[in-house]
Parts: sequence; structure tokens; C-alpha cells
Amino acid sequence: MTSFALNAGREAPLIPDITIEQLDGEQKSLNQFAGENVTVVNLWASWCPPCQREMPAFEKSEQQYPEIRFVMLNQQESAETIEKFLAENQLTFDHVLIDKTGKVADAFGAYGLPVTLFFDQQGTLVESHMGEVSAASLSATLKQLSP
Repeated sequence: MTSFALNAGREAPLIPDITIEQLDGEQKSLNQFAGENVTVVNLWASWCPPCQREMPAFEKSEQQYPEIRFVMLNQQESAETIEKFLAENQLTFDHVLIDKTGKVADAFGAYGLPVTLFFDQQGTLVESHMGEVSAASLSATLKQLSP
């Protein structure tokens, strides 16, 4: 897996305390997903072809690694658009959230899509990837991080 420099030269960032929205409109802080489990946060959008191509790998990985928490964090689309995309592509994820203003991408200096962020059990960023993730590279990274 290829990493890119997020906040280069700084201490590894933690999952931020940024309020985001669930598909049902309920507000949630992203850092509520930190702790206990390794957490994978994928920044994506339905209009992004590389995002579309990598979605099945994330869905399969979520099923294969129940001890890892996957957060599919859509960037600035409506709940209706997201739900339609997931239904049309027969995709199911436990945690699909919306970053309506791009605050999370800004917090990590990520200015393209897709971006995948891997956090350890303490909520510290330990790996990141910009661009499409292949099933093989995702699996290899998850095996390394899996407790």
C-alpha cells in the first residue's frame, strides 16, 4: 500500500473530534469510533470512479474483519444520493456517514478522493492511502493491523 504524507513533519494525528452526520440525520463525532478497535475511515463520493471501484473490496473486508471498524465517510453529498448509490450497487456497510463540509479531509490535508485512513486501537493514524485501494493491498494492510 502506498502512503502519502499527511501533515508531514508533525506527530501522528488522532481521529478528530469533528461532528459529522449519519444517513438518518443524527449527529455523531468521528472520534466516537476511536478506541478498542482498529478503525478504517474511507473518504469517498458516489461520482468518483476510483471510489466506486474500491467499494466492493471495503464491503468484503468489513465482512472478513469483524474486529475492525469501517467508517465510509461520504464527502459532501446528500443522504438521498448516498442511499441511492448504495442501493443501486447493492452495497451494505455498518457505518456510512456524511461530511457535508469536507472538515475531515481538511483536517488531514487530503484534497483528492478516495482517501483511506487507518487508525490503531488508540485512535492514532498509522497508515494512509490516497487513490484507489486494491483488494490485495487493503487485505495486506488489514492483516498487519488486525489484533
